[in-house]
Amino acid sequence: MICWVLAVRPSLIGKSYNVHDRAASIVATLRREFITRVDIVIGHSMGSLAAVELAKQYP
Repeated sequence: MICWVLAVRPSLIGKSYNVHDRAASIVATLRREFITRVDIVIGHSMGSLAAVELAKQYP
């Protein structure tokens, strides 16, 4: 499975967040959708930083 991680402008969601929060949000979404394995994570812009954090937290 390939997971795309896009950057979301904090002003669009009404709060600020950091890459740790974004990685946790991605994991929560994957778990909610019963996705247990991701082989490739691709990120763009700040999403790339979140993708790296995701890989660090969940190798």
